[in-house]
Amino acid sequence: NPLAALRLELDLAGQDTNAAERALHLQRSHEALDRMQRLVTQLLMLARVENLTELDDAGPLHLGAIAEQALREASEQAGARSIALSLDREGDDRVRGSHGLLAILVQNLLDNALRHAPAQGRVNVRVAGHADGVSLEVNDDGAGFAATGTARPGERFHRPAGSLGEGSGLGLSIAHAIAALHRGELEFGRSALGGARVSLILPR
Repeated sequence: NPLAALRLELDLAGQDTNAAERALHLQRSHEALDRMQRLVTQLLMLARVENLTELDDAGPLHLGAIAEQALREASEQAGARSIALSLDREGDDRVRGSHGLLAILVQNLLDNALRHAPAQGRVNVRVAGHADGVSLEVNDDGAGFAATGTARPGERFHRPAGSLGEGSGLGLSIAHAIAALHRGELEFGRSALGGARVSLILPR
């Protein structure tokens, strides 16, 4: 966990007499501190969302516009590993909800996909309007969900085997809670790209 890593690196920095090695341990300490900050932020967000009973700031919005913004914000993260991002929109994607919370939900789904997609891989977001609701799919070409673990995504601190990068497993828990506040749901399955598919389904 980030706290144990931080303590270890600080202890090693204090013991090492080599300036270069000491600098490396201090750099790793900063990285552990960044992970701890992300973890605390996610825990606070999860607690906040789970304590909400209604959406005071709900209003009409386009789910596709939120997806476009999330993709723009993720472009640097994707570019660092040469992952191609794409967005498909079809039909009427208007829903009623909290713009801020739905933006967090989509960002978490996209971040999760980017962590599991391979270098030079692909992540596609598809937003579609239907007669009774709107769906948003995030697809990647990574390893996908294990057949024995498809019921566990969204469980706190669960990270599937083979997960890439750093993560706490809280992103999908937050997404679950936000979807429930909007009377929506998340579904997990196999992506047409060969990896994982996470779908958000919201009522009109």
